[in-house]
Amino acid sequence: MDALEAALQPPGMVVAATTLFGDALVELDNGSRVMTLNAPTTPDDPLAAALWDYALGQQPRLWYVTWFGPADPANWQERQLWETASFAREQWVAGHRALLFDLAPSPLPNQAGGWRFGGVRLNAYGYDRAADGLRLALVWSAGETMEADYSWFVHLLDASGQIVAQQDRQPLGGYAPTSTWTPGTTGTDRLYFPIMTEVVQVRIGWVDPTNGERLPVFDANGERLTEDFVLLDVEGA
Repeated sequence: MDALEAALQPPGMVVAATTLFGDALVELDNGSRVMTLNAPTTPDDPLAAALWDYALGQQPRLWYVTWFGPADPANWQERQLWETASFAREQWVAGHRALLFDLAPSPLPNQAGGWRFGGVRLNAYGYDRAADGLRLALVWSAGETMEADYSWFVHLLDASGQIVAQQDRQPLGGYAPTSTWTPGTTGTDRLYFPIMTEVVQVRIGWVDPTNGERLPVFDANGERLTEDFVLLDVEGA
């Protein structure tokens, strides 16, 4: 019980898509609201759909606890979160994956992109620095067919250039691997960093999993960037 309470911080809505915890989650005393569901279910299950819609309306954050592995096609609830909410972090809790999502509206991607990471293009982005942290929206598109499942990294940097927070993953938590993209495919990754530290830049790049090397980065004029990453200024966001 203590491990559960310590792991599911900050408190929020907790949806445990499993019955393996028994009544333990009901006794959480960290300010969270807890709901347990059977799993697997299907989107057309009326009871599961109604409970899920209710949980999504409980802002600002939601913990999703599941025994499914990453990007499992049967896990429609997790996929919906990746497609609509802002991901914060993941950790293991008693043999389950616990994923924290922010349910507040993500920032509009109203900043022009134009950089190309190998065959992936950053079309646009948006950011919002609120009292509870930093939110990002990154809109990608495919300029070519890709064979590998590339991953991106996003680093938050302070004034001294040190990393104060980061996320590294495949698009949409693995639900949109780049090996399935064709020219013109688009997708949006939404990120949430519950961090109060001053952030002045965001560093973005893509990595080839076969060798661990960064994909080459080119600006809108076709010039290659020396270090193969992009720096976005967000000071004062």
